[in-house]
Amino acid sequence: MGADLMGARLSLRSTAAVLGVTSLLWFALNVDFLMRGDATTYANYALLGKFDDITLHNGYYFVVYALQHWLAGPLGVPVHETMAWLNVLCGAAATVLVLLFTEALVGDRRLGVLAALLFVLSGRVLMNATSSEIYMLQTVCVLASMLAYVKNRFVLAGVAAGCSLLVSPLSAFAFLFFPVWEATRGEKIRWKAFALFVAAGTVVYLPYLVTCWRELFWGRRGLLVVREAAKLDLPLLAVNIFKYQFKHYTLLWVLLLPALLQVARYRRVAWLTLAVALPHAYIVAKLTTEDHTFLLNVDPFIVLWMAVGLGVLFDRKSWRWLAPLPLAAHLLLYVKSGMLFSGEYNKGYATEMRGIAEQYIKGKPAVLISDWDVGIAMAHFGSDSITSIPEEDPVYRQMYDFTDDEKIRPSLDGVTIYLLDPWSPSPINRLLRSDAALQQLRETMSIKVQAEQKLGLVCTELARGTHVLYRCERRAAVTPA
Repeated sequence: MGADLMGARLSLRSTAAVLGVTSLLWFALNVDFLMRGDATTYANYALLGKFDDITLHNGYYFVVYALQHWLAGPLGVPVHETMAWLNVLCGAAATVLVLLFTEALVGDRRLGVLAALLFVLSGRVLMNATSSEIYMLQTVCVLASMLAYVKNRFVLAGVAAGCSLLVSPLSAFAFLFFPVWEATRGEKIRWKAFALFVAAGTVVYLPYLVTCWRELFWGRRGLLVVREAAKLDLPLLAVNIFKYQFKHYTLLWVLLLPALLQVARYRRVAWLTLAVALPHAYIVAKLTTEDHTFLLNVDPFIVLWMAVGLGVLFDRKSWRWLAPLPLAAHLLLYVKSGMLFSGEYNKGYATEMRGIAEQYIKGKPAVLISDWDVGIAMAHFGSDSITSIPEEDPVYRQMYDFTDDEKIRPSLDGVTIYLLDPWSPSPINRLLRSDAALQQLRETMSIKVQAEQKLGLVCTELARGTHVLYRCERRAAVTPA
């Protein structure tokens, strides 16, 4: 018996090691060094050691600060690359955790491996495990907490849960898992164990809560501020739910159909899935236009059920031939659209943005029209050194944020007007939409098209890199709206 158990452990460790290395290579081959506005802001905080603004993500700042100042920086690696590589590592760690978590829930090694492979294939996971956002680290912490709790390691579970909250307070929307796990055990609820879990999490998170509670609820990204600011838009919500979920899993969703045959068998997993998924409906409804990145904590359950569906197909001889089809179709869509192994990983993005700032903006009577993401990135990469947050950099004051009518914008009078249009159709859109549909989308989304109409500009292309740079002339006297 002891030898069998040791063999099973070694087998699990070997499987986890293979999946970890494979997923690490997968994400590394698709790493993307483009940095959006939020990530750029967080990078500045980490470089400056600034932990008193948008403190909701201080846990992420601490990790990036340590990596950049103690390891990457001395090796000459810039912070935007450090952040991307951090998420590559977190993506691989999360893949291993999905294997371990799935096996712990259902006691089936095969389903654990299938769930981990499906997790790696998810577009949402791929996007976050190859870029510089915060959510992959958050997912690692949440998954580690759930796995530790299932393994009856309650203090470790609480510590990991507290760390996940330090990375993002939205982690709390997955925490109904823990009471539901206790309620569905079929035995007496372990109140002492649950209290130990809560106490350990509180020890980790309480110092932050005591010192930064105002920022947490009413700061620039405060939870209550977002609640009031983000209004429910049901038509847009319906469209984006379909759009984003199809984008992230495409035809893999059909695997949930055979999984329905196993709901009764995995009833407890069904309750746990609902406990994690349903609270996130509030975030989806509030952050309608965001790419549902915050559903990463739900993805381990989504891929678990997809793995169950695959298992059903594999176990029925007459259906077995159907099993590879959704996987092949999903991969074909991603490869053909250029989402995988396209080589467009924006390695030169920092150099490109710095070049634009140096040649056209800094120290010149010029204004650059774009959006907030580009404005923050231009201030970051265009600076000789990071001495302040991007919004306080002189370059940022020359940015005209076309997407936000409430901001104070620089005047377009008596200056050279440039426009940097970050919009381009997504790979999936390019593949699946007609030319006419893409043109209609461009009319709605392109900053260049909208600025020409709204500001009375005529823009001529200057350079085409990650984004397209234009020089613009005023066609007529038009008052900016």
